[in-house]
Amino acid sequence: MSMPVRLDDRLVRHAAAEGQLNHRSTPKQIELWAQLGRLIADQVTAQDILALTQGLTRVQLQRPTVTPPSSDLIWDQVDQRRDKGELSQQLRQDRVVYQSAPRHPGYLEAIHPDGRRVIGQFRDGVFVCIDGRDHAA
Repeated sequence: MSMPVRLDDRLVRHAAAEGQLNHRSTPKQIELWAQLGRLIADQVTAQDILALTQGLTRVQLQRPTVTPPSSDLIWDQVDQRRDKGELSQQLRQDRVVYQSAPRHPGYLEAIHPDGRRVIGQFRDGVFVCIDGRDHAA
């Protein structure tokens, strides 16, 4: 929702200059600053903000250490679940699975968790039955 907001002329001039350097329009630069403010607002205190505006402190970014999972470990878990028969059960649980409809070329078959099968196709991102009836296999 767009809403007119009164801004300080100096802020707008700074946004125009900064935006030009970064190939952004003045409104986009102001939106970026607002978004950055929202991202850090819960991580700083009022005292931090005051010190920052007075030049008494600096912002220092610290990246969290992230250890990516081992692909071997992930595939071992997948293999274990497959060997126990848990993988297919987990994939089917509470999900509708879609596959090409063998007896209806060009259509899909939706297989519901309760075993119902419906023939149809996606229209505008929604699965629609071809005739409104369930087609049990």
